[in-house]
Amino acid sequence: MQKPTTFRVLDADPDISQRHVALSVQEVAETVVALDVQDGRVQYDPTKTSILQIPAARSGAPFFVHSVPARENRPRHPGKDPLCVEAARAIGQHFVVLETPNWNLLALANPFAYMAECVTWATAEHLPQRCGEIEGTSSWKRVFSTMLFLCSELLERVVGFNETVGNSLNHLHMVSHRAPEGLGRYPAQLIAERIGRQARPGITHIGPHNGYPTHVWRVDLFDPDATAQAAAALVSRWCRIGGEFASANAAAVMENGHATLYVIPRHRLLTAIGWQSTPAFLEMLGVFIAGHGSDFDRVKLGDWGYEHIWQVLSSLQPIEAARVPLHVTAA
Repeated sequence: MQKPTTFRVLDADPDISQRHVALSVQEVAETVVALDVQDGRVQYDPTKTSILQIPAARSGAPFFVHSVPARENRPRHPGKDPLCVEAARAIGQHFVVLETPNWNLLALANPFAYMAECVTWATAEHLPQRCGEIEGTSSWKRVFSTMLFLCSELLERVVGFNETVGNSLNHLHMVSHRAPEGLGRYPAQLIAERIGRQARPGITHIGPHNGYPTHVWRVDLFDPDATAQAAAALVSRWCRIGGEFASANAAAVMENGHATLYVIPRHRLLTAIGWQSTPAFLEMLGVFIAGHGSDFDRVKLGDWGYEHIWQVLSSLQPIEAARVPLHVTAA
């Protein structure tokens, strides 16, 4: 097995800085999570959670609902930025600032984790979460390049990005988590895989026309730079169609030995029907995080089944996103 690449540690809390001058991305993730779990800061225990599988109807894939009650305790639109070194130092949270190819990234364990080994990767420089507001950079491409880089370095972790829909923090950041073993690929991936058995182009569009309730682009050109460029071009086209309210969620996952992007167009005026929390990238892939116990109970009791979850996702479908062309090669 090839030795993982290490990157320079630019800053870290004393427990880490006294021992390390360079770390791999995977070591950073494991270290900040382990130390914060040890301190009792992370409010998530994978052995005490439940996941409901909602069997597939229609010609689709099953959906999942994951009970995470502590998730609803997270701060929304806080007055002070929690994704900075100063905030971490003030509360004694473990952190690492790592020098990586695209940005210097601040790594923090997510105290309100939604899955195992949740890590937040924020830019060390304060940049806005809305990509179009970042001047002087090809921002969407840079975000996608960073996601692909993190996914490749994190050994089978899923990397997510919620632009202006699905998060309440205005500091540019991505998140990563370890998917539950043994449950297989996420629902949107299963649909893309089924289509791929026939013929999978570099960009695959899944949606209501082929068994999924909202529009998703799978982008895989085998070369990370080309993949990021094509994904950025797709989002750019969607933003021209959707105007000022256009946004997107995205995920980078390992498939067939390399990182692949899933990009989901969103419209900020659309609110989900039948779900209390605002769906983010994970829900858009078909895995719902139930922070409200009442939502989880409705599913567990059978009141909300496949058709209900289909309706939730379908209610967020920007119909105009179907106009985005598949053959886009430049942003």
